[in-house]
Amino acid sequence: MPYVTEALGNAMAFLLSAWAANGSRMVADEHARRGKRLAFKFALVQMACAAAVALVCLVVSGAAAARAAGVGGLIVATATVVFAWRLYATSWPPVSVARGFYLGELLKWIWIVGAVWLALTKGGFAQLPLLAGLVAAQIGFWVATGMIK
Repeated sequence: MPYVTEALGNAMAFLLSAWAANGSRMVADEHARRGKRLAFKFALVQMACAAAVALVCLVVSGAAAARAAGVGGLIVATATVVFAWRLYATSWPPVSVARGFYLGELLKWIWIVGAVWLALTKGGFAQLPLLAGLVAAQIGFWVATGMIK
C-alpha cells in the first residue's frame, strides 16, 4: 500500500509541475506580447517626434532635409523595436533575460552605427537634419516614457 500512495503522490506532483510550467509559460508569453506592443507604441511616439522635426526641416530647408530628418528618426525607432524584439524573445530565467537584454542592446547599437553610416555615405543625406531626426526620436523615447503606462 505505501508503494501505491507514493506512486500516486509522484503522479500528482508531476501533473502539478507540468500545469505550473505551462501556466508560467503562458504568463511569459503574455509578458513578451505586452513588451513588444509597448515597444511598438514607443517607436510610434519616436516617429511622431521625428516627423515634427522633419516638418520643421521641410519648411526651413526643403524636402531633402525633411527626408534626412525622417530617416534619422526611423533609424532610432527601428533600433527600439530591434532591442525589444531581442529582449522579449527570451523566457523568464534570469540568465536568459540578462542575455536577451545585452544581446538586444548590442544589436541595437550595431543597427544604429550601420544605418547612420549607410545614410551618410551611401544615402547622401544631409548630416544636420539626420542628426536632428536622431535626437528628436531619442527625445520621443523620453516623452513616451512619461506618456505610456
